[in-house]
Amino acid sequence: MGQSGLLSATRSATLGSSVLAEMDAFFREFDQMSVSSRHVEHFWIFDDVKVEFHGFQVPRGGVRFLEAMWKKYGSCSAYLKLGVYMGSSMLTLFCCVLAHMEHTKLEDISEVHILEWKVVVQEIIREGFKFNFILDYLQRLAYDMFSRKILAELRAMMA
Repeated sequence: MGQSGLLSATRSATLGSSVLAEMDAFFREFDQMSVSSRHVEHFWIFDDVKVEFHGFQVPRGGVRFLEAMWKKYGSCSAYLKLGVYMGSSMLTLFCCVLAHMEHTKLEDISEVHILEWKVVVQEIIREGFKFNFILDYLQRLAYDMFSRKILAELRAMMA
């Protein structure tokens, strides 16, 4: 059954479900453009050592994330609108978000996490980095999170 079929069946089985209302509100917010109110340290703190990565200065601990993306997707900075200083700052923030994502257990991921990560990725994309695939990943992650909540609610109703 596809996602829309699952949602239709679930809606009829759990009319008025708070999970469905949460899901609807979440995806309305997910689709909105917004700006981050979080500082880089909110997500992760790397040591102070910066290294060069394709002309940018980024945290040594974050290079592995960027190398993996550049290897898989090619240069993600091809359409960058910013100079090296701002690009370095944006990539540093991005590395901190990726480290936070990596160290957050799947069962601990919340709507707040996904929205905070999404906002940073949107900002970076808006400035010319090609990371749209991460927005797709975050959307799938959110669908999975809500599917688990709906399944738990259905199991509780059937128990």
